[in-house]
Amino acid sequence: MIRVVTDSASDLPPELADAEGIEVVPLYVTFGGETYRDGVDLKPQEFFARLRASDELPTTAQPTPGDFVRAFERLASQGATGIVVLTLSSGISGTFNSALQAARMWKERAVEVIDSRTALMAQGFGALAAARLARAQASLEEVANEARRVLKRTRLLAAVPTLEYLRRGGRIGRAAALAGNLLQIKPVVGDQDGVVTPVARLRTWKRALGYIMNRAVEELTPGQGRLAVMHADALEDAQRVLEQLVERVKPVETILTDFSPVLGTHSGPGAICVVYYQ
Repeated sequence: MIRVVTDSASDLPPELADAEGIEVVPLYVTFGGETYRDGVDLKPQEFFARLRASDELPTTAQPTPGDFVRAFERLASQGATGIVVLTLSSGISGTFNSALQAARMWKERAVEVIDSRTALMAQGFGALAAARLARAQASLEEVANEARRVLKRTRLLAAVPTLEYLRRGGRIGRAAALAGNLLQIKPVVGDQDGVVTPVARLRTWKRALGYIMNRAVEELTPGQGRLAVMHADALEDAQRVLEQLVERVKPVETILTDFSPVLGTHSGPGAICVVYYQ
C-alpha cells in the first residue's frame, strides 16, 4: 500500500493523522536556548503561553533529510510499497528540499515529493485526500495526483491581529508592519504563489474575521465543501467562526485545530485561519 508523509506545518490534528495513517515529520522550534520538535516536545498551548510572556522571538528550522529517511524506514517496515510526501511551501521553508534530498538518498521504495506551495490545513487537506485514496489501493501516481488536485482547489485565508510577528520573522517589511500597526490595521493574508501575501486590510478584528468567512461562503457550494478553522491560542474566536460557517455552508467535513508552534512563531497569538475546498 502507498503511504503518505507530511510535516508538522500541515497542522493536522494528531488523532486524525493517526486515524488516516499519515506520518507527520516535525519541524523544529528553538525557544529560550532549547530546541523542540514542533508539536511533539512543545505543544501549542504551552508555546503560546510562553510567547505571550516573552520578548524573545523563537526561531524555526526545517526537518533534516535524516528525519525524513527515518520516517520512510518506519513506513517501509509497516509494509509501504511507495511513499508520497507533501511538504510546507518551498517559498516559506527549506522542508521541501530536505524531503527531496531524503528521497534521493533512500532507494528502498519509490518516493514522490510534492511541494504543497501552501501550509496549515491547506497542506493538511492534500495529505488527507491522498491518504484516503491510498487506502483504496491506488497507485503511487494516483495518490500523488489526488494530492495535487486537492492542493490546487484549496484556499487559505488568515486574519492576523498584528503584523509585528510577520515582520520580526522576516515575512514582511518593517515599513509595512509599522504602517499597519500605527493605523490599527487587521490584515488578512493568503498563500499566493507559495508565499505569505497580503489580501486585505480591515479596520477592526470583527471585519477581518467577517472577510475570511464571507470569502469562504462565496466560494463554497452548500453541502459540498470541506472546511478547517485553525487558531493561534484563540479558541473562542475559532469556535465562533466555525459555527457560523457550518450554519452558512453546511460542509461535509469540518476540522478545528491549533496553529503549530512553528507557524505560530510567524503569526503571533490570536491569528485565525480558514481553509476550504470542494
